[in-house]
Amino acid sequence: MMQLDGVWGERIEKCHHEIHQTKKILIPVISNQLLTLAGWHFVYNCETDPNSLALYLLDSRHNFTTGSDIYDGALNGVICVTLLAAMSFFMLLVAIYNFKRLIKAWLSISCLLIIFGISALFARDALI
Repeated sequence: MMQLDGVWGERIEKCHHEIHQTKKILIPVISNQLLTLAGWHFVYNCETDPNSLALYLLDSRHNFTTGSDIYDGALNGVICVTLLAAMSFFMLLVAIYNFKRLIKAWLSISCLLIIFGISALFARDALI
């Protein structure tokens, strides 16, 4: 096997290290996705919640539409990507300016909402 030195060797070593780190979280992430899909299928019958924020998205089944499913989907995609980019930019600014307390608060509140809020809603819907 050929030995690579210099920049290419460092890049390949870094890539191997990142892949090794990814392997550690692959099973938990896939398990989480499968549990979420199973819950959506068995509890919610693959339907969306009529009281969710999705009502504010464009949809031909509601009054808020362009009249075309293709245009509705494209605009919904653009809106979601724009919101995701804005949130990512905000989090990047928070990280750059080293607002550790805000980051810790954000992560703590997110974890608490997911653990207790979403789990409680899911349990309530599963029992009803």
